[in-house]
Amino acid sequence: MKSDGTKFGKSESGTLWLDDTLTSAYELYQYFLNASDADVLNYLNMLTLLTNEDIHSIMEKHQQAPHERHAQKTLAKEVVSMVHGEKGLLQAEKVTRALFSGSFDDLSEADFRVLKQVLDVSEITDIMEALIALGLAASKREAREFISNQAISMNGVKLTDPEYQFTVKDAFYDRFIVLRRGKKKYGIIILN
Repeated sequence: MKSDGTKFGKSESGTLWLDDTLTSAYELYQYFLNASDADVLNYLNMLTLLTNEDIHSIMEKHQQAPHERHAQKTLAKEVVSMVHGEKGLLQAEKVTRALFSGSFDDLSEADFRVLKQVLDVSEITDIMEALIALGLAASKREAREFISNQAISMNGVKLTDPEYQFTVKDAFYDRFIVLRRGKKKYGIIILN
């Protein structure tokens, strides 16, 4: 049971799978990175091989600066490295950093395939239509407003042209274009 009284398991929504085709290392990492403070101690005890002394030390450090989420970061690292190995952990951390910073230059093609699994996807190459299809704008009017306010970026670069058409020259690995509205809303264009 989680601290809110709900069941932690496959019958609940947000199922976690050990198979990375069903739950990527990134998704598993994010799940535990976002664990509540009320649940993190229980998860560290049940889901890691850390000693009681290590867990106590982690929780002390967490209590000193809860906003830094030290316990959740440790939990996510421990679980993902156990389930997906060091390679999976490094990929999860790399994709997390890219989404946090808005810089995708260091991602491999495999990392972009992870993004494709977790972001809304469209194949539309017209910026206005793509923003609507990805849920980054509700209408063409709103899309135009976001573009004129420089709230839309493509692969980390602000877009200012509401008539923009995406091409292969915009894409990572000739396929992937990441659109971002504001700081946290993302979508990905896949070119065929």
